[in-house]
Amino acid sequence: GYGAKYIGDKNCTGNGNGEVYLTNGLTGFVDYVDKGSYLKNSIKIDFLPDFSNIPFRNLKVFMPHMNASPGTKLENTFIPPDCDLFEYAYALTTYACQGSQWDSVCVLQEDTYRYGSDIYWKSLYSAITRAAKQVIVAKPY
Repeated sequence: GYGAKYIGDKNCTGNGNGEVYLTNGLTGFVDYVDKGSYLKNSIKIDFLPDFSNIPFRNLKVFMPHMNASPGTKLENTFIPPDCDLFEYAYALTTYACQGSQWDSVCVLQEDTYRYGSDIYWKSLYSAITRAAKQVIVAKPY
């Protein structure tokens, strides 16, 4: 079944429902879980974004998306228009991190782009500049 989310879970938004403007890739923490609101496919939470000390309150989270394995597409699944899409955010892509900053960042330098290409250097620059204090660059080979 679908388990309740926990206070303090790190999350990342997918997209908003139109009632609250949540941008794709916005990161933050679960600040409150209304366990009484739990239904088969949704639960209401308060979401505290990294950039603010004021949470978005009473957001209805679509649980099948939250509980899906990373990268899984929910084919032929109706997503209620009043639900927001959230994912766990223990690791993010460089693209999703643009505009965010953390004290420490660990960059997994994969061989996705041809080494030395323009897009390679732009992606590496974007990843490294997310860190305010410390960067660790790890190569898997």
